[in-house]
Amino acid sequence: LRRPARIMRARTVAKDASILSATTMASTALSGGLLLVLARLLSPGLYGIWQSMRIVQQYGQFLPLGVFFSMQQDVSRFTTSGEDEEARRAIGGTLTFVGLMSAAFVAVLTAVSILTSWPFRPAWTLVLALFVGATQLYSVGCTALQGRRRFWQAGQIDIATSVVSLVVSVVLVIAYGILGLLIAQLTWVLAGIALLAARGAMPFSRTLDRKTLLRRLGIGVQFTINGLLLLSIKTVDRLLVLGLLGSAALGYYGLALLVTGYVEQMSTNIGTVLFSHVAGFRTEGGEVPGARQVILGGGAAIGLAVPFLSGLAALILPVALGVVVPKYAPGFVAAQVLVLGSTYTVLRTTISYFFGGLSLLHRTFAAQAVALAAVGGASLLALKMGFGLTGVALAAVAGQLIVSTGLLARAYRQIRQSSDGLVQFLLVVHGPGIYYALAVFDVDNLIRTAAGIGPRTIALTLAQMALFSVASAPMLLEANRPSALRSRIDSAIA
Repeated sequence: LRRPARIMRARTVAKDASILSATTMASTALSGGLLLVLARLLSPGLYGIWQSMRIVQQYGQFLPLGVFFSMQQDVSRFTTSGEDEEARRAIGGTLTFVGLMSAAFVAVLTAVSILTSWPFRPAWTLVLALFVGATQLYSVGCTALQGRRRFWQAGQIDIATSVVSLVVSVVLVIAYGILGLLIAQLTWVLAGIALLAARGAMPFSRTLDRKTLLRRLGIGVQFTINGLLLLSIKTVDRLLVLGLLGSAALGYYGLALLVTGYVEQMSTNIGTVLFSHVAGFRTEGGEVPGARQVILGGGAAIGLAVPFLSGLAALILPVALGVVVPKYAPGFVAAQVLVLGSTYTVLRTTISYFFGGLSLLHRTFAAQAVALAAVGGASLLALKMGFGLTGVALAAVAGQLIVSTGLLARAYRQIRQSSDGLVQFLLVVHGPGIYYALAVFDVDNLIRTAAGIGPRTIALTLAQMALFSVASAPMLLEANRPSALRSRIDSAIA
């Protein structure tokens, strides 16, 4: 009886992940379209300034000190046990705390911009601070819906706000430049908060339960440390590019990061669903049903499927970007490298959420610290040696490979309670990615595309994709054949 229950729960996770992924990929397509429009409207220098503002926004997400992650654990648990009123109290108390923290952030950042040589204008900084603060409230509401497993509603709101962002941003950027863009971002966040409130996802509370808040802060500390480590791994290369090469170079590199944002959003969706299910199911006895099937089997599936799709994307990328944003050509090769390494981003994000659901994130810190040092050191070395944006992209991929491998090993030991078969498992997960990357490199060298965008370039790109598919066929066929390595994975998830 246990195996069918595990399979049913694994299917439930897959269903919820599909719902959230479908809606979020639609909103991400709209957001990505907006960023491409911005790249056309803004110069690479201004686009680089916007990318630096996005870094401020990303670090601002840690204002709540991780309390909405611990809130999501509570809400998931209360939802599983049918305690809806307790779930509302958990959301309301978190909203009050986050609101206070956001107000303090706005006041401090605005004062800093006025009193110091802050790189952004005071008017820009004020709107940016308001946007970051409002985003935290919006995130709490979305997290509340996800904790209750109302993924369809969360996705609908995400799509609606993306439409608002796209329309308003284009109009205001044309009229007012960067300031108009910031006002547009604030507008969509406020619209999202209104929609969440209408769905009952933002039940504010006038009181704070200090004991509960301290408990959540205690739990949230590990989420905050984990998030800061992961974000530092993601942004250290950007900060080095900005500091050593300038805002225009960051604009080129930011376009490369835009392409990989789609893959990262997909992995975040899977991880968000997994987090809610792990946090909820864990209350039924401590063990997480279906973990072997979802994590170990899912890791093997990701390692097989994502690199193949990434390889195709890397081959078509120069042509696609050349048509849409030709002035960003200096960042095209870096974009190809980052796309090829996107498998490791998916693995890293998914496994991090799994450990978050178990409240065991502290076990991932060592791998992430090593990856941060590797990315920072390798990126700096690449820039100093003159390898430019491509060298930085290679360093970023190397860091994601290190952290994803460390997290996979941790997850394997956590689930299996043993290291037996770990090397074989890592080979199953990473082997296809290495094969596909080499195939892309060989195909790109064998069939050289023509300069510029025209019928000949498109024909040669199609030929590259066809040859890559043929070269990948043995790997795809082998994945469906019984083998010693596959048998080990099958026994791990049985």
